[in-house]
Amino acid sequence: MTELTNTNLDITSRIQDPQCATENLSAWVGLSLENDRLIAAHKNTGAETLEKLSRSEDERTRELVTGNPNAPVKVLMDLADDFPRAFLLN
Repeated sequence: MTELTNTNLDITSRIQDPQCATENLSAWVGLSLENDRLIAAHKNTGAETLEKLSRSEDERTRELVTGNPNAPVKVLMDLADDFPRAFLLN
């Protein structure tokens, strides 16, 4: 494995920690699609980070943002028509 791959695996592992800090999650947005999805679903992800992820080109990332209780109301309203189930469950 390359050093970059090991670093990405370490970050992915740290994102999966339920105690991962909000500022770390924010800093790791955009490193990989998999990490963005994990961050979008994480309970510690802040509103600003979720707003950024709500504009992702990846549909699954946007759906995970819609299901995150920390998502700002405006973001939820913008995504509600695209992901009604996630919206209603949130």
